[in-house]
Amino acid sequence: MFFDNLGDIEKLASKVNCAIFVIPNGAEIAIKNAEIIEKDKTTISIEQIRNLIAKTRTKQTTPRFVVIKEAEKMTVEACNAFLKSFEEPNENYHFVLQTENLSSILPTILSRAEVFILRINNPLDQAPAASEEAKNLAKKMIVAKDK
Repeated sequence: MFFDNLGDIEKLASKVNCAIFVIPNGAEIAIKNAEIIEKDKTTISIEQIRNLIAKTRTKQTTPRFVVIKEAEKMTVEACNAFLKSFEEPNENYHFVLQTENLSSILPTILSRAEVFILRINNPLDQAPAASEEAKNLAKKMIVAKDK
C-alpha cells in the first residue's frame, strides 16, 4: 500500500500490529514515546532484540510503538529471535520497521507484516518528459495509425 505523508505512519501502524515502512532510512518517524531500536555500529544485534523482547512482555493498556530503524541491518539471528514477537505481539504493541530496501528484509518477517511504501515523485503521477522532437514524432505516429 502506498502512503503520501510521513505523518501518517502512526495512524497506519496503529491499525496493524506489525508494519514495514519503505522510506528513506534518514527520515524521522514521529511517534511519541516510541521505543527506538537503531543499529549498533553496523548491525542490529541479537542482544538488542532480546532486550526489546523483554520490554514488550509487559501488558499495556495504551498503544505502544516500537520503531526499528534500518531494519535491514538486523542480523539473521536477531531476525529469528524477533520473529515470534513480531508474529504474536502482546496487546497494544505495534512494531514499525523502517527500511529503504524491502528485498533485504528476511522473507519470514516480510510475509507476516503489512507493507507501506512512501510515494515520492511516483513517475505514474507525472507526465513523461520528452523533447519537442520526440513529441512531434509521436504525434505523426498517432496520425499515421489512425489513417
